[in-house]
Order: sequence, then C-alpha cells, then structure tokens
Amino acid sequence: MSLTLTELAQLLDDAKLRYRTKEDVLQLYFATDIYENRAADDCLVVYVGLEEDGEFIRVMSPGAYLLPTDASPETKEAVRRTLLQINFESKLHRYEYDQADGEIRLCADLPLEDAVPTSRQLARILRTFPSFADNWHLPIRDALDHAVALPGRAEIFRNFDALRSEEHTSELQSPCNLVCRLLLEKK
Repeated sequence: MSLTLTELAQLLDDAKLRYRTKEDVLQLYFATDIYENRAADDCLVVYVGLEEDGEFIRVMSPGAYLLPTDASPETKEAVRRTLLQINFESKLHRYEYDQADGEIRLCADLPLEDAVPTSRQLARILRTFPSFADNWHLPIRDALDHAVALPGRAEIFRNFDALRSEEHTSELQSPCNLVCRLLLEKK
C-alpha cells in the first residue's frame, strides 16, 4: 500500500486536525501541559511525512531537546540511559538522539504494508504525541540538566527489595516481635 501527501492531508482534514503544508511534510502544533520546547513555549511541533515512495508514514517532532556536544560524559550517559529506558517502555513512540549535533527528536513510524490508517487511527497516534512528551519531560530534563538518569526496572526492583529487606529486619527486631519470636522458640 502507498499513500500520497495529498491523501495524507485528506486524512488529517477528515480528523479535523489543523496543519500547514511545509515542503514535503505536514506540520501540526499541539499544546502541552508540562513539556516546553527550546523557546520555552508549551507547544510541540509535529511533522508528518511519507518515506519509501509513500509506503511509510514518519511522524516526528524534531529538536524536541538538545544535548550540547560539549556536555559532560556523566550528562551524556544519563541522557543515553534515560532515552533507552523510555524507548524500552514505549510501544509506538521513541526518542532518537543524533550524536553529530545533539538533537533529540520524538518519532513514530507507521509502515503501510497491509493498509492505510483511517483518519481516526492517524489522529489518535498524532494526539498521543503531546501527552507522551509531557509524561517524559521531567526525566529527560533531569538527565540533561542534572545528569540524573531515569532508573531502569531492574534498578527500581533492587532498591525496592533492599528497602523491604531493611523494613523486614527492623520489624523483626522491634520489641514486640522479639518477644513473639522468643515465645515461639520456647514452644
């Protein structure tokens, strides 16, 4: 299956989404609650375009973030780990990092192997971009600004298990539990 830019624009028209045609892509603006772009606006710019002769829809928010090329190794590692964790947890969206210029962009790819999406499906995908950007804005900012990586699931579980172990140990050492254990041991 393939699609033309005119057909793609018609899907957006049918979904009542406002857009601009800019060269060979369609440009949409979405308000955000938490995410701020580099101009400090609560707005996410999303581009929708076609690749591979119209057999592939590429949705992208270029320049969502910028990692300075002279950032410390700790900051680079925190950003890399954070983006990997976010991409691991997401099914549709992903963040891409361009090492050449430090650009971090939000993307989603839709291959049109079997069918063209309906206007409703495409609108649903596009409308998830601002909430996805909002959900992950603070962890990405922590990585960029403070070199604090988003913890992975394994790290979270290790910390939780350690905390539970400490709580369990302190519970067993409480006076009430010590008396109970001593009474049980005597029986």
